[in-house]
Amino acid sequence: MRFAYISQYDNPVHRQYALSLTESANRELLEADSIPEDAENWLADNDIDMLIISTFNRRRALQHCLDRCREIRIPYLILTDTMTKLQMPRHLLLPVSMLEEEVNKGQIASNIARFTNAYSYILKAHDYGHKAQINTQKIVTLFERFNLQCEVVEAKTDSFHVNREAVERQKDFQQDMVVLTASRAYGLDDIIFGPQERHCLAHSQVPVLLVNPR
Repeated sequence: MRFAYISQYDNPVHRQYALSLTESANRELLEADSIPEDAENWLADNDIDMLIISTFNRRRALQHCLDRCREIRIPYLILTDTMTKLQMPRHLLLPVSMLEEEVNKGQIASNIARFTNAYSYILKAHDYGHKAQINTQKIVTLFERFNLQCEVVEAKTDSFHVNREAVERQKDFQQDMVVLTASRAYGLDDIIFGPQERHCLAHSQVPVLLVNPR
């Protein structure tokens, strides 16, 4: 299996980060300069199990990446040109909402934690219902199964805002990577103002790993 590194411009810092992450996972690295239109088949044909994308922190560039990756089944890590101080993950941050697809994010994050030995913070949405709590417990159980270190923290915001809170609380958690679930479908607000994950990417100081809902 391999990781793929897609760089739309020459960024030695991002490329070295991709190489280091690939080496820590004991993978090979395939490099390309653009995301193919038929990304899902290209990834499958090349045995890619994680995509790393280096792009510009601009609205059109970010949305282009998100659009090209909407149908893929593997996680994709996005680095923007405003992320200049990158290091191997020591702390992961996983915001968890009430949506049932959040649990799948735990599987991806546990894989990252296993090959980087990272400590994970699970930011549970502050909801009145119990769905976020149930999702959080499922993720914690998964981490415990692999003897991975994690800590649950109650968010200040609900399921609709917990992703943005995660990005804004860099000083609180000192996270080196944020793991988010991409939007299930774009609503009218997403089409007009952009999906939530694009806003998170625009404001994040650290790489954002996105997982498409299944």
